[in-house]
Amino acid sequence: MHLKTGLGAEPRGKLAALRVPLMVTTAVVALVACDGSTNGESGNNGGSGAVGGSGAVGGSGAVGGSGAVGGSGAVGGSGAVAGSGVGGTGSGECPAERPWQGSGCASVPRGLECEYDVACQTATQRFTYVCNGRWELQPSSCSNEWESCGWTNIHCHNGSWFEYDDELDPPPPCPAEKRDPGSSCADDRTIFGVPTCGYFCPDGQTWTVGSCYLNEDPTWAFDGACAGDCSNSGLLGYVEQHKYCSTASDCQIVQTSGCSSVTDHCSGALYVNQDADATEIGRLDQALTQCQQTGGCAACADTPPPPACVERQCVPQPAS
Repeated sequence: MHLKTGLGAEPRGKLAALRVPLMVTTAVVALVACDGSTNGESGNNGGSGAVGGSGAVGGSGAVGGSGAVGGSGAVGGSGAVAGSGVGGTGSGECPAERPWQGSGCASVPRGLECEYDVACQTATQRFTYVCNGRWELQPSSCSNEWESCGWTNIHCHNGSWFEYDDELDPPPPCPAEKRDPGSSCADDRTIFGVPTCGYFCPDGQTWTVGSCYLNEDPTWAFDGACAGDCSNSGLLGYVEQHKYCSTASDCQIVQTSGCSSVTDHCSGALYVNQDADATEIGRLDQALTQCQQTGGCAACADTPPPPACVERQCVPQPAS
């Protein structure tokens, strides 16, 4: 497998304007999970005022949707499990369904706080939204990086729960179960942000984070926290962060052992920009080789072609 050339103009990690906001409403929706499968939600059957008209339960379908994909424990759906004003300061005025970050709140008093229970991967979390001209999720601490919460834009990042609004590209919903390193994944960065997901390792205690890395067949790679995981997202992540170019002169070739599941050429060559540190790439490649405990990796003897800059990415010069 070799790196896909159409990564786009922006370096990895930079968030562009969201073209299609990822949000869940009472309408029937279908989204594509990281592994390419389509999962539908049945919607909030019964309506938002299904119990006594008060909206307090959030509708008979508010617990989930038929296929909430969002982590191993995700009940998911819209996240409006709690109904209106659970624990909020204005219980009669809070929306029956959980609002989303940045949505309008002109119909309720400014400063109104509303709480909602949302099923996340490790446990159900209670989130507080406050109306400050628009709905804003109040920060609260979390410990599992990139834990996700069903069909929502809520993620744990840098120790705090964070929700993407309509100005940022959220990652697509995560698969319910951790994918094997090197397995295929779907990646559409024209709509979503970088697919990034956290899971418990098979031991049930260690937390690991993985991303979908671009190549001809996008591939899952993790941070190596799980025993026996040699997918080494450190090398892949470093390479992705150093692919951006304006002209071919911005690019260089760095030779590796070829042990990585993703290279730009069968010889093990990686095409990166001039800002990339060849020594750092060598260190990450050596760590990968040692992890695999192999005496050598399959690499061809062909000479890699000169570098080119295609779609602002450093790649091998296409054959004429």
